[in-house]
Parts: sequence; structure tokens; C-alpha cells
Amino acid sequence: MLRLFGDVYSIGGGKYTELFHLFISWLVLTFIFSLRFIISEPLSLGTLIIFGIFGIIVGTGFVLHELAHKYSAKYYGHFAEFRMSPQGLALALIISIATFGQFIFAAPGATVIIPRGSIFGFGLTRRENGIIAALGPITNLILAGVFYILTFLNIPLLQSIGNIGLFVNLWLAAFNLIPIGVLDGAKVLSWNIIIWALLAIPSWALVIYLILI
Repeated sequence: MLRLFGDVYSIGGGKYTELFHLFISWLVLTFIFSLRFIISEPLSLGTLIIFGIFGIIVGTGFVLHELAHKYSAKYYGHFAEFRMSPQGLALALIISIATFGQFIFAAPGATVIIPRGSIFGFGLTRRENGIIAALGPITNLILAGVFYILTFLNIPLLQSIGNIGLFVNLWLAAFNLIPIGVLDGAKVLSWNIIIWALLAIPSWALVIYLILI
């Protein structure tokens, strides 16, 4: 069982349960990331194109982030599946709409991990938990670097995709590295403050820079 933003639920429940949870979370994240652009140009072909671009970029950053958690947990022998949080999704929508898309609460759920020795009273080690948590933001930072390369291409569409992908992935990394609650930052900080600082501080600085320029 997991408690996240007040929601309590278990993992398992069918072959496609995790895919359904990922799909709903992806749709919500795509909407909140693209909202400020949709507001400026509602009900137009441009809005559909923007939503589609954000859908691909957010899908890549969000899904690969969660898969990094899932398969690193499996590497250590633990069972892991993504589960959305209804309260987290609602909070994300409320905050985004209230701020007209200017602030993105990027915590629609979490990859739930059941340690391999849980039935015997054993859990994740602090090191394992820290590494598993760190690999999500690290994945986003790598993707941000890939999208950054696109900004140098002399093709306007690819430059736009590069700029959007750069911001989305830096935001996902920076937000998740906040060291509070169930976010990745709290687990990484608990394991190794130096690694947390090396990941968090540059991520936050780059996001602030992109917002200000």
C-alpha cells in the first residue's frame, strides 16, 4: 500500500493498469504544460499542433523518468509500478488553471516500489532508494541536453521543439529534486547531499534562467 497526497492504493490489478495510470497522468501533464499557450490561442489549428508537440515531449520526459525509476528498482530486485494520484492530478490542474499555466505542479503520481524482502520486514536501503530516485531527474537532464542540441539547428520547427523540450525536461528535473515529501529530491538528499546538490542546484538555476530570459 502507498499513501501519496492523501491517496491510499496498492499496486497490481491487471496487465494494463500501469499503462492506464501513465496515460491519464501524461494527458494531465500535457495539458498543464501547454495551458499558457492554449490560453493565448484557443480553439485553433495552432492549439492542436502545440498540444501535439507538448504531448510528444511531455510523454518522452515523463514516461522515461518513471521508467528510469521502475527499471532501476527492478535492477535491485524490487517490484515497481507507476500509479497516478487523483489528489496529485487534481492539485496539478487547480494550480495550473489558477496561475494560467505559469506554475506547473509536476507530481501526478509516483513509481511505487515494493522491496523484495518486504514480507520478511526488509526494505530498500537508503543508497538504493537514493539511486533509484536520482535516475528520474538524471534522465530528464540528459533529455534536456538532447533537446538543447535541436535549438542550434537552422530549422524553425526543430528549434521550437528544442526550446520546449529543454524547458519541460529541466522543469521536471528541477521540480522533482525539491527535497520535500515523496519527491525524488528528499530521497536523494537523505542518501547523499553532494549528489543532490550537484543535480538540484544547476537544475534550479537553469530553470530560473530560462524563465527570466
